[in-house]
Amino acid sequence: ALPPHPFVAATQAYVHMMETSNDQTLVMTGESGSAKSRVAREVVNHLIYLSSQLTGERVGIYREIAAVQEILECLGSARVPTNLNGSRHGTHWQLLWDEEFQLAGLLVQLMGLKTQRVMQVPEDERNFHVFHALMAGANSEEKS
Repeated sequence: ALPPHPFVAATQAYVHMMETSNDQTLVMTGESGSAKSRVAREVVNHLIYLSSQLTGERVGIYREIAAVQEILECLGSARVPTNLNGSRHGTHWQLLWDEEFQLAGLLVQLMGLKTQRVMQVPEDERNFHVFHALMAGANSEEKS
C-alpha cells in the first residue's frame, strides 16, 4: 500500500487534535530534491484551510504566514544541479491553535542552514536567492 497523501495525513492529524486536544506531529522525510519543503509548505496551507472551514472564513494570519514562507524561501534556498529552488536548511514549523482549533500563531525554527554557501558556492550551483534579489534591485552604483 502507498503511504497516505500529505493532505490526508494533515487532515487526520487535525481531526485527531480536535478530538483529543493532543499535540500532533508531521515529519517530511525523503531524499535531496524530493520536494519536502514544498510539501511542508502546502501542508501548512492545507491546515490553514481546514482551520478556516470551522468559521467559514479565512484565518486572519494567513497573509503573514504566507509572507514568512516567502522570506524563508528567499533566505534559505538556492539553485542546485537537481533543483532550481533547493532548500539549504531544515525547517521546524510549530502551528499554534486556540481553544476553538483556529490557527492563532506560528513559530518557525531554521536548522542546519548551510551558511558556508555565502562565501563558497559549490560549482554548478548558485548562492541563496536573497543575494540575487538584492542585486536585481540595485542600481549600478550600489552594485559596485
